[in-house]
Amino acid sequence: MEFYIDSADLDVIKEYAALSLFSGVTTTPTFFYRDGVDNSASRVRDIAAAFPGCIHMEAMGTCCDEILTEARRNHRLCDRIVSKIPISKEGLKAVHILKREGIRTNVHLIFSVNQAVLAAEAGADFICPLIGRLNDVDGSGLKMIRDIVSVIKRYGYPTVVMASSIRGSEDVTESLLCGVDAVTIPPKVIEHMFSHPLTDIGIERFQHDIAMNGCVQEAMKRGADMPLLNEQCSLLEALVEMSEKKIGLGVIVDGDGVLAGVITDGDVRRYLQDSAHDVRRPIRDLMNRTPVTVAADLPLSRALRMMEEKRIAQLVITRDGNRPIGYLNLHDVLRLRNGNGRTGETVPHGREATARSAVLAPVG
Repeated sequence: MEFYIDSADLDVIKEYAALSLFSGVTTTPTFFYRDGVDNSASRVRDIAAAFPGCIHMEAMGTCCDEILTEARRNHRLCDRIVSKIPISKEGLKAVHILKREGIRTNVHLIFSVNQAVLAAEAGADFICPLIGRLNDVDGSGLKMIRDIVSVIKRYGYPTVVMASSIRGSEDVTESLLCGVDAVTIPPKVIEHMFSHPLTDIGIERFQHDIAMNGCVQEAMKRGADMPLLNEQCSLLEALVEMSEKKIGLGVIVDGDGVLAGVITDGDVRRYLQDSAHDVRRPIRDLMNRTPVTVAADLPLSRALRMMEEKRIAQLVITRDGNRPIGYLNLHDVLRLRNGNGRTGETVPHGREATARSAVLAPVG
């Protein structure tokens, strides 16, 4: 069984060539025109340089001699080129001559068993029945393929039956079930062949499980992303730092860099509601002085359960004598849990508003 790339787009061909799944490329004058290719011979040379398989290229003409001239020119261009010749009396005359010269041919625009058998008798290396175009007329494209395969195999013709004019992945499936030797497939259908809704769901679930099997350190934010405050700073300075970092948590350290406490935007809001508030007041007067921390190697799934149970949105991670090294946000964990960067759940405002501290109880 062979798959071919039905395209003249060089970038697409290079992409699929890297997969080593395809035996060749099929082109048409329509592809070259659509892609704005002025020199089809130059484009085919580029395809040949990028792809090691055979390349099917048109050899058009109104008579046998014109077709022979085009096919021989194609062969000189690259000996891996298979000349595509539309079915006709003059075309099959050329196919018979080219067969003796060792130049491979693909007789296409085939829509019946009779045409297929005549092409096989003439010595065509490939025959290309067009499923989609016949379906557009009378809906019997797959019946045609089935009948052609049956007759070609019954009489032992060495001709390769290549299903073409593929409109969807179901055409590929049906062609394979009919027993074709090859299918040439447009890029959009190739992409669809890789996919299935249940596969997407399975991958998303695995990504979720992989993420949640990790540790806190794999998801926490650290360094410049963490509002690290000195206990001597004022409430106003803390507000500025937390606003710039867009974090509802201030991690407060003493002069030695050891965690001294934390302050949340909820703490700040409650204080500012007091008519006697003073934004110059040191944050050491407002912070939670007895925060309890968790280690960076805490399983992420356990961190999520604890945050939801404690109804808090953030936690601080420390090491080496209670020195803060990062923090974890509930929203980030929920994105990981739901996969693909989506936040599947939002934290109700009340959770944050009622939290006195953004650190958790000790890990038992």
